[in-house]
Amino acid sequence: GGGGGGGGEVMSFVIPKAMEGKVPSPRDESVEIVVMPPARYAVREFAGFVTDKEVAFQKKELLKNLQAEGYSVPEDCAVTVAQYNPPYTLPTSRRNEIMIKLEEEGVAEA
Repeated sequence: GGGGGGGGEVMSFVIPKAMEGKVPSPRDESVEIVVMPPARYAVREFAGFVTDKEVAFQKKELLKNLQAEGYSVPEDCAVTVAQYNPPYTLPTSRRNEIMIKLEEEGVAEA
């Protein structure tokens, strides 16, 4: 998910609250600073490399968990994938997350 371009991949960073109002302006016009409103996400952590196949598997597992907890989640809901490690980190030590944004009523956003 995210803002910007035509629906492709988006890279984003979380800026600490202490830096609010102090973030330097981007030097490249393709980079934009966007303030995201607070939101609730269902999150599943996993190790290994992030591949399309792994993302599909992790999404399926997260959807199963959400449905078991009584959430109404469409199968085609959007996901956000977070990766926290440099590329040279061993697969078993990698920390990744798959996230599905939830609406207030416990329904995932389409």
